[in-house]
Amino acid sequence: MSRERPILFSGSMVRAILAGQKTVTRRTVRDVPQWVARTGPDPFGATLYSFNADRIEHVRSPYGIPGDRLWVRETWRPDSSHDPDDTRYRADYQGNEYNDVRDMLPWRPSIFMPRTRSRITLEVVNIRVERLHAITEEDAIREGVDAVSVADVPRNGTLSRRDDFAQLWQKINGKRAPWGSNPFVWRIEFRRVEVHRG
Repeated sequence: MSRERPILFSGSMVRAILAGQKTVTRRTVRDVPQWVARTGPDPFGATLYSFNADRIEHVRSPYGIPGDRLWVRETWRPDSSHDPDDTRYRADYQGNEYNDVRDMLPWRPSIFMPRTRSRITLEVVNIRVERLHAITEEDAIREGVDAVSVADVPRNGTLSRRDDFAQLWQKINGKRAPWGSNPFVWRIEFRRVEVHRG
């Protein structure tokens, strides 16, 4: 039986998902042991295997296994306290667009979005652990870098989408897991699914 878990995305990445330009995301593996690590399959799903002499440690994926679902948390605002369909999403407002007084209400951080207000559900297609620098040019495109505006990440004359992805990663994760540290990441491939409320 599949499970659902929340996952956070920035406004530019939400727009890329909605446009069908983002079908992969990478998230850092937390608490990786200091000894040599490699990856391998597991009957229960994606697992990081770490070896140190006779000790093996398993780190289960917090993003589930293929077939599980991820519901997207994004910056939002309720226009009605009781009707989930009456929700506005920051990703839909790229400038200072104000149509009426409700548009001037404060936005709520994505971390506080309840499941009932989420408009995007993703199904995990594939998941594995790899080093960040293993990303290919094709996968950088599947990460949605073409949908990221110049204001989000200046291109600085880069020649490849992989370089663009490296700049985007550094902007988002630079303090915790900089590109140069080549951290272990969960590579999560997904597809968007329609979920009917009711």
